[in-house]
Amino acid sequence: MGVNPLDLSRVEKIPKCRGGGIPVWWHKNAFDFSTKVVGLKLQLSSPNAIRISIIHVDKLKAYPGMSGWRLDYAIYRNEEWFVKGRIELTTDELRSAFGIINVTDQKSEWLLERYGGSSASVGKWIRWQYFLNLPGPGTGEDGDANVSVNAGVCVREAVNAFIQKHDKRL
Repeated sequence: MGVNPLDLSRVEKIPKCRGGGIPVWWHKNAFDFSTKVVGLKLQLSSPNAIRISIIHVDKLKAYPGMSGWRLDYAIYRNEEWFVKGRIELTTDELRSAFGIINVTDQKSEWLLERYGGSSASVGKWIRWQYFLNLPGPGTGEDGDANVSVNAGVCVREAVNAFIQKHDKRL
């Protein structure tokens, strides 16, 4: 039996914050997110042109033989400037990214030590309380190639309900 790389007992580290208790790595305009299920996808969107979609997949490339979740994100500044990314997550990783549980893989401990947070996985997410950044910390200013998400109660409940509905193991 292998060692579980997820640490369920980790204590969060308070990040360096700017006014209002916002981590310096989180963008200050990421507060308003709406959620909507469209077919087999959960879509999160913000008025400032951030789009996220989450879909259950039977086979993860990053974890052969496992099912999980594909999270696609895009930031649109204008028609010529945009950033897109894709992250594969296990169910526990998706839950942790959105604050349903707090887990951090052992290889990502340094990320929390350096930037502070409740949970993280290198190249996937960093989160402190409801302040979520995909795929990692940034400057918190315009132009970063990462997405800041308000993973507050509404978003967290939508993600949890979507997981419950689509994860066949649950």
